[in-house]
Amino acid sequence: IMFNQVIILDLETTINAPEPHFGAAPAWPDNFAVAFGFQLVGEDDVFLEDSATGLLELLAKYPEAVLVGHNLSFDLMYLFKSNDPLVYKPRQLWDTMKFHHIQTGKADPNPSLVKVAKYWGIPFQKDDEIKERFKLGIGADQIDQELLYEYLEGDVRVTEQIFMKQL
Repeated sequence: IMFNQVIILDLETTINAPEPHFGAAPAWPDNFAVAFGFQLVGEDDVFLEDSATGLLELLAKYPEAVLVGHNLSFDLMYLFKSNDPLVYKPRQLWDTMKFHHIQTGKADPNPSLVKVAKYWGIPFQKDDEIKERFKLGIGADQIDQELLYEYLEGDVRVTEQIFMKQL
């Protein structure tokens, strides 16, 4: 399989939905995307922004680009909230989480990014401090932007590596 352009995407969000909802639920009206990380496959630069503007510009520039993410439906639900017509334009999608689920015989329906990276032998260590904050219900909007962007950049880069292995 060959794709002309591929855009890797990951978002960090608020965690405002009450129980029994999972806190980061995209459909919860008080939740929103805080940080957008994206990259063209094969390029060194990872773009880290606090709005979808740059991502939407990239989607417009490459209308045939495949959009890749880990648990991509989660990120797409946040993008749908933007109501930007570019988000609704049909395009090919590749979800590294769903691909892994199918590839490994459906043993784990929600494999983490860390777990999939380990499967492929890709060195990847999530920032434990930020992971713990998320577990405590502290959303991305309450984390220092520099730390959050570093965390997000790591996710985007490892998603690209996983995608290339899966491809």
